[in-house]
Amino acid sequence: AGAGPLGGAAGAERDEQGGEEQTIYTVKGPKQQVVIWMFVCGLLVFSIIIVGGLTRLTESGLSITEWKPVAGMWPPTSAREWRQEYQKYVDSPEFKKQRDPETFTMDDFRIIYYWEWGHRQLGRLIGVSFALPWLYFTARGYIPGKLQPRMVGLLALIGLQGTIGWFMVASGLDSQNFEDGSRVRVSHLRLTLHLMGAFTLYSAFVWTAMSMMRPAVLPQITELIAARPYLRPVAKTTLGWTLFTAASGGLVAGLDAGLVYNEWPTMAGKLIPLDELYHLDPWWRSIFDHDVTVQFHHRMNAYATLALVAALSLLHARAPAPLQVTRALRLVQGVVVLQVALGITTVLNGAPIHLASAHQGGAVLLLTYVLVLVFMLRTAPPAWVMHAVKA
Repeated sequence: AGAGPLGGAAGAERDEQGGEEQTIYTVKGPKQQVVIWMFVCGLLVFSIIIVGGLTRLTESGLSITEWKPVAGMWPPTSAREWRQEYQKYVDSPEFKKQRDPETFTMDDFRIIYYWEWGHRQLGRLIGVSFALPWLYFTARGYIPGKLQPRMVGLLALIGLQGTIGWFMVASGLDSQNFEDGSRVRVSHLRLTLHLMGAFTLYSAFVWTAMSMMRPAVLPQITELIAARPYLRPVAKTTLGWTLFTAASGGLVAGLDAGLVYNEWPTMAGKLIPLDELYHLDPWWRSIFDHDVTVQFHHRMNAYATLALVAALSLLHARAPAPLQVTRALRLVQGVVVLQVALGITTVLNGAPIHLASAHQGGAVLLLTYVLVLVFMLRTAPPAWVMHAVKA
């Protein structure tokens, strides 16, 4: 037995209550390679989420003004090529409205260029790291036929993410979008769509990896669900709300809404600043486009996520839960408290880059452990899983 990808044991695990050893998760033979591959792909998506956030925070995302999926693999290599890329950026709305030609140098441009180039390279790496092993594992018969439609869907989502990424960048390159004098930046709605695509892809990789581990159901789950019938619905709701909160965080990031009202727990000196909310006409536009309203909603969503985790804790208390479920819930509890603390600290300090990036990473970490918890609370595996684990 060795350390398993879910943080429990890959072989025997001693039950918390009876002391009896149980086989919980094992991955043996060729399918172990498939599981590792899925986790590696998930780790790469985790990385690109962090790098993408830093690219935005360093105001680097509009430094490359063209989308060249193949030719763009290589950065400029000569002084002439760098001058050409720099001139393209000089002609862009961001440079014209927000850069000082007297102080913004070629060295400054290289820094932001490499941030955006690195982000795009990671996207290409994810595509290659998925597609080539998929072909290999399929040829060797390591992936069951019933799982192939999901693999096609994952590849399609990777390609779609690249398209959405350019769709997002293009919104910041169109000067007509900023004729009203607004700050040049990508559409916050497209940014959020791109972010949630990444979260969905990450979740799919992690879930698929866990689903190929054996066995797919913990021994005491039926007893636990019978004793606490609301535990699984609340866990699923927590998963959905975690994603919803992350989406509202995308709107905060896209509107720079973290820079307004750097105080807590109040906003404008009030717990609920009604006179500061819903100023746009019609009012529902404020939910998406008004920075103060967006920040307020993100705070409320964070509190709701915290409340759902508290509800899970109460439902779990004194329940006949397997040790793995208890451990997963403890991780969720710890990370959600850390995430809320990070969010408060980020707001109070005016959203500096290191705190904002850590807060975004915390959202992915929280999603990970909630996914693990929901996975463990299943009472029956899909049919393709049982086929996949036969060896």
